[in-house]
Amino acid sequence: MNIDDIAEARGETTFKVARLLTRKECKLYLCFGGGKEKLLCITEQMIDGYYHLFQGKKGDYPMTLKSQHECVQRLSNNNFDLSGLSFMVGKDELRLKSVDGEDRSINVGAKYSDIDLLPPPTHIGGTAGLSKPNERKIFFSDKFFHELVLRSIKAVMSETKNTNWLDVKRGLKNQCNEGESIQFVPGYNEEGDSVQYICFKAPEYFEPYKIRESYFKKTLSEYRKKLKHFKK
Repeated sequence: MNIDDIAEARGETTFKVARLLTRKECKLYLCFGGGKEKLLCITEQMIDGYYHLFQGKKGDYPMTLKSQHECVQRLSNNNFDLSGLSFMVGKDELRLKSVDGEDRSINVGAKYSDIDLLPPPTHIGGTAGLSKPNERKIFFSDKFFHELVLRSIKAVMSETKNTNWLDVKRGLKNQCNEGESIQFVPGYNEEGDSVQYICFKAPEYFEPYKIRESYFKKTLSEYRKKLKHFKK
């Protein structure tokens, strides 16, 4: 079961649910779903001392203990990136190399039997306060990229009095903090069509946070709806 859904039902953050589960020595799983047998993500598998590209199949795979701790640490910083986490397929340890930022077919999950071990939620009856566990479904899932987008929006607003998506995109490079970087990279989607990608990297990232330009444009419209102090 997706721990995002568990968190939403309990009125708690995904980080809190993940921490509670690991404290009870429950396993966290990388759940590969979606409507396709083959996944968009890429993994690396060690064969004869060398890493090989490995295309995973749908299923739920337990994370290694080290990656469980890494996952919980990331969630504590509102970082939902799954890149670099390792999981087990039988006796083979695989490392998730990269995940497209708009791909929701991969999530962190837990067993139903382990969910039953959780204590009653702290907040009852929708009194969970101002925090919204699934706000990342509306905004960009990467905390640092989300903050970069906000800085770019504010800079564009102060200069042009609007939030034109192309101006905000161009402004990303100017608003990067020290050690952060933005690249605009051409590529191809799974159907072989030409697409543009936005790649963001912070110093501690294994792999860049990568999204399609079309997804950036679409999600920016959600920022306009939710952040009422920005004009459309």
